[in-house]
Amino acid sequence: MAVHRRTYRGYAGGLTPSWSRFLILYRQGSRGLYNSRFLTMFLMACFFPPLVMVLATYLSHNSTLLLLLGERKSGILTTDGNFFLWFLQIQGAFAYVLTAFLGPGLIAPDVSNGALPLYLGRPFSRTEYIL
Repeated sequence: MAVHRRTYRGYAGGLTPSWSRFLILYRQGSRGLYNSRFLTMFLMACFFPPLVMVLATYLSHNSTLLLLLGERKSGILTTDGNFFLWFLQIQGAFAYVLTAFLGPGLIAPDVSNGALPLYLGRPFSRTEYIL
């Protein structure tokens, strides 16, 4: 919170454990995530392609189902590199749209108040930055 708004008070609460301090960006970012009905529906929609692809993979390798349908092994669906390429492209598109909606709202107040160096100057390890 910016000091020039005159609403700043020192933090009087307890400190979080040191092992979970790198999760602060996720905690603050996910607060506003579920306030939007559109984003909640979008997140639910993001779960459907993986479920459909897992179900399709299971059904295409289920020998009992293939015998009932009278299909050979190469009949309905092939789970090769192209199948997983499509899966990653769909999930990548969903992740891009989600980042495009959430990212600016998360970073704009910090950039306008000059607080971005505070995040980048924390003594996190490489693994914590990646997580």
